Amino acid sequence: IVTNIGEGTLSVMDLAEGVEIQRIPVSTGGQLGAALNPYTNIAVVARADSNDVAIVDLTSGELITTIPVGIYPICPAIEPTMNLATILCSLE
Repeated sequence: IVTNIGEGTLSVMDLAEGVEIQRIPVSTGGQLGAALNPYTNIAVVARADSNDVAIVDLTSGELITTIPVGIYPICPAIEPTMNLATILCSLE
């Protein structure tokens, strides 16, 4: 998965073929990183422009929900077996 910051989209890539297979709207353009749970096919996208994270179902290509977090979230990470995400946020 690749965040397209200027477009506010998330690209799903077929690495074997080297092509984009899906583009999902997730933001107004301020997403700063995404992480994927390979067991659930769910992505977490840090949206710094709105101080939240987007939860995206990559199978359906749907934005499931957004969750408010701290200021300027970046660099999401997922622990896949417990299905937990961590997000870095600014102190100010």
